[in-house]
Amino acid sequence: MQKKLLLALAVIVMAGSAFGQGNVSTVTSTGSGNSATVSQTGMLNKSNVSQFGNSNTAEAQQVGAQNAADQVQTGDGNLIVVDQSGDANLSYQDQTGNNNAAGAFQTGNANEVTQGQLGDENFAITVQEGDGNYAEQSQEGLANYADVLQIGNGNTGLQAQYGDDNVAVADNFGNGNLSWQVQGGVANDAYTHLHGDGNQSSQYQDGALNTASTWVHGTNNLLYQDQYGLFNEADVEQSGSQTSPGNTRKIMRTFLSQRRLETPIPPTS
Repeated sequence: MQKKLLLALAVIVMAGSAFGQGNVSTVTSTGSGNSATVSQTGMLNKSNVSQFGNSNTAEAQQVGAQNAADQVQTGDGNLIVVDQSGDANLSYQDQTGNNNAAGAFQTGNANEVTQGQLGDENFAITVQEGDGNYAEQSQEGLANYADVLQIGNGNTGLQAQYGDDNVAVADNFGNGNLSWQVQGGVANDAYTHLHGDGNQSSQYQDGALNTASTWVHGTNNLLYQDQYGLFNEADVEQSGSQTSPGNTRKIMRTFLSQRRLETPIPPTS
């Protein structure tokens, strides 16, 4: 299902096609049943695909100037997709293991995404629209899911997951927002939704079956969530605007099965 989702999002392109001046494409495959599809339109775009193993699939499409894509896969049955439109966008994707899937979709200028996965059946996707956005996703283990959506300019989404069946989702809408999510253990879920400008969210979870959710609307809000153990749950909503970092919420959980709904912090004057 994950592979079908990425294939549906990816644009079907002709293998090895390049239109424009100074575009460079390099494809290396070792094994059997591997497939690589590259399309570049514009000037001075670069694509590198390296696959080692069997039945891996790589797709790259770039439209514009001075875009660069580097894709590396080691193992069997992996899928990797990049689609970049604009100028000076960068993507680096590296997967080691079996049946992993990664997708990077960027529209605009000077956006950058890095995706690294080690293990089996992990899934990572980044979608960025605007200029100067940055996303980094790192996953190790089995069946982890990472999702970053950024629309605007100068946003940053950072995700790292170590373990099995963890889920991290970050949506940043606006300019200059920062989301940071780190999870270790089994079946933890982290969700961040930042709407506005200059907001920052930090989520850290270590254990099993913990859930953290953040909803921020406004400008220059700060939020920190730390949870350790089992069955913890934290839901936070903040709204308001400050000329400098203002509203702040800090949460730490260390107990077993502690559930609580956090109320919004009123804006400070």
